[in-house]
Amino acid sequence: RNMLVHGYAEIRYDIIYEVLQHELDKLEELLNILWREAETLDP
Repeated sequence: RNMLVHGYAEIRYDIIYEVLQHELDKLEELLNILWREAETLDP
């Protein structure tokens, strides 16, 4: 039973990690776009 709980927790952790990774990727993309725009605005 303990192993089952541990396995379930690991699966949930994997899902959370994947979601976070996806969000971080989107955030990084957004930051890159903002960075490029800031560079073009700055003479």
